[in-house]
Parts: sequence; structure tokens; C-alpha cells
Amino acid sequence: MQAFTRSDFENLHNQHYGIEAYHRILKQVCNVEHFHVRTQVAIRNHIFCALCGYIQLETARVKGVIANHYEFQRTLFLEIIGKFIREHIDQMVFVN
Repeated sequence: MQAFTRSDFENLHNQHYGIEAYHRILKQVCNVEHFHVRTQVAIRNHIFCALCGYIQLETARVKGVIANHYEFQRTLFLEIIGKFIREHIDQMVFVN
């Protein structure tokens, strides 16, 4: 333990943070935990698709297309919500 330096700690901490960020994004953005299937093949397919989605997001982040993984999710939902409001505004006369 005495040979464990501050730079060793920072390196280990950065690796740990990267792993935690990967799991958080896989769960929150790629929805790996939210599936409505029960068969083993369907579950494996869902996990595979979530991993493919993460890879696409990470590739876009590295290329500079998006600033972070949450930006794509936020932009996607804003477009969907805006489209819904525009299509149903006539039915929302009771909304200020």
C-alpha cells in the first residue's frame, strides 16, 4: 500500500468513473433494464440492441456529433413532444 501513489489513485479513480458512467448511460439512455419480454432469446436480443445503441452514441460523442450521451436523448424527446403538441393543439383548448 505504501507504493500506491496519488497518481495511481487518480488513474484507478478515472477508470472506476468510466465504468460507472458506462453503466449509468446503458441504463438511463439505452434502457437496457426496460424490456417487456420473457424468453431468453428476446432478452439477449434486447441487451444486444442496447449495447449497439450505446456504441452508436459513444461513436457520435467521440466524433463530436453530440456533446454527451444525454444530449441526443433530450433532443429526441423535445422533437417528439413538440410534434405531439403541434398535432393535438386544437384539442388542447383548456390548456393556457
